[in-house]
Amino acid sequence: MKRNLPSLILLIVSSLLSLFIVRMAAAAETSPLFFAPLPLENAQVSMAKSQKLADFLSQVIGQPVEPKFYKSYESILNDLAAGNLAFAELGPFNFYKLKQQTSAIQPLAFIRHYASQEGYRCVLASAIDGVSTLKMLDAEAHPSVLLTQPLSTCGWFASEYFFRKAGMDLNQYAHPYEGSHEGVALALLRKEGSVGSLADFMAQRYQGLGLEVLEISPPLPFFSMVANTQLVSTSQLQAISQRLVDLTATETQGWGLGEHGFLAFDAQLQASFETMITEMQPDLGRPHE
Repeated sequence: MKRNLPSLILLIVSSLLSLFIVRMAAAAETSPLFFAPLPLENAQVSMAKSQKLADFLSQVIGQPVEPKFYKSYESILNDLAAGNLAFAELGPFNFYKLKQQTSAIQPLAFIRHYASQEGYRCVLASAIDGVSTLKMLDAEAHPSVLLTQPLSTCGWFASEYFFRKAGMDLNQYAHPYEGSHEGVALALLRKEGSVGSLADFMAQRYQGLGLEVLEISPPLPFFSMVANTQLVSTSQLQAISQRLVDLTATETQGWGLGEHGFLAFDAQLQASFETMITEMQPDLGRPHE
């Protein structure tokens, strides 16, 4: 009996180790993956609008997916690069910056933000009784340009485009960050800034309340739905991409984010946008805080 004791101990340890490995594998399969919407609005609205899309992703891959709100674009990009975030919504400038950090990101589809959307544009706006051109900023006592976030396509990047077009220098004016497209619109209506840049679909929501569009950018790539190849398998990526594009209006009714449907990702459209960034270098590659 004593001679068999070491063998018995080894058998027990081996069995416990096998049980531990099985349980860890099961836990990994049921641990939630996270989807991050862009912080276009406040946290409560963004989370509520993302739930249906997260549920859809979970259904397709057979693993729990939960929405997760990030206050900053930078945090989203950092967690994607670090392999801590499985899915995200990205604007074209975010996507461009992320590709400089990691190659482990796969675009799945473009996201429509309203039904008639044929393209995506940034706009420069003001309160309806405020300035009507950028040149009028110099007549104001304390002119300011309200931006979303440093890495937002319709934030610093778009504003720099509008100012260059007018032969002006954005950095000669105060340009505080409001944190979201909604934040820019509301701050303009409260007369907390002279002008501000934001997405066209967000500006349209507030035009009836007194927001006026002054400038419109050229067409830009839609916002993209992307996945992290460190956390999502190739077969899962293919399944999600196909299912997103095939979704009907009936299926996405009431979704919030994604309710107007998805389009196949167009790499050429994204590449054209990135060419524009390159042509506007060096400044446009380094947003000013």
